[in-house]
Amino acid sequence: MNILICTPGRLLQHMNESEGFDAGNLKILVFDEVDRILDMGFKDSIDQIMKNLPKHPQTMLFSATIGKQLKDLARVNLKPNYEYVCIHDFDSIESRANDFEPQSAEDKALAEQLKSITPVKLLHYYMQIPIEEKLDTLFSFLKTHQKNKIIVFFSACKQVRFAYEAFRRLKVGIPILELHGRQKQTKRTAIYFEFTERKSSVLFCTDIASRGIDFPAVDWVVQYDCPEDVYTYIHRVGRTARYKSKGNSLLFLTPSEVKFSEKIDKRNISLKKLNANPNKALTI
Repeated sequence: MNILICTPGRLLQHMNESEGFDAGNLKILVFDEVDRILDMGFKDSIDQIMKNLPKHPQTMLFSATIGKQLKDLARVNLKPNYEYVCIHDFDSIESRANDFEPQSAEDKALAEQLKSITPVKLLHYYMQIPIEEKLDTLFSFLKTHQKNKIIVFFSACKQVRFAYEAFRRLKVGIPILELHGRQKQTKRTAIYFEFTERKSSVLFCTDIASRGIDFPAVDWVVQYDCPEDVYTYIHRVGRTARYKSKGNSLLFLTPSEVKFSEKIDKRNISLKKLNANPNKALTI
């Protein structure tokens, strides 16, 4: 066996119970989405796994968001001289921007972009919408962006099902797909490849699609529901503007949720307010 892909709990079970399981010649250990693994309560399992492994394998932790818990894990379980490699990391980019002395208005704009925790080519927008008008606004948005590839995030599976069935019958004019946790894995895989291959389409989904999935050439990420925290926001918008591509993000906020935009601003993400065009507004 050359490569083993597993969850922390099942790996620890094999280490403790499976006869003949030997990881003594392990060379590389990788933890992907390690922040989510910690959020789900696997820290003790990871500590136990590290104790059962050789002392000095090459260990790599991957995450789009770095919290205190993750930094603590790195200090405990990695070599003292571990290397921190960052792409769009807030602290390092901010320090680089502070060293940059703007000479003109364009330089000042560049300095602000360097401080962003998200890719420079990702543009962030939000709309303040009464809750009873959110479906109408989403319908109008899709009607005016029929040549784009769009991902729409909802909070729950039932919302995805309702929006998918309703909009499919309303004939928006663009192919609509759905992706959520109540589908079998084979169906999810088929939907992933179908959405990937289409030049223009809409994918209604839950946060099941917010991590670890690469959808090429996504033009817009629309967050129909306010995310629970800034980390979730960052992972959702990470489905667009990947590598060197451009992308756009649109966040729907009800009047009671507008303060969430202040939390995003504190992370040096430039969030611009959009107002609906009354000439293109439709109602369902």
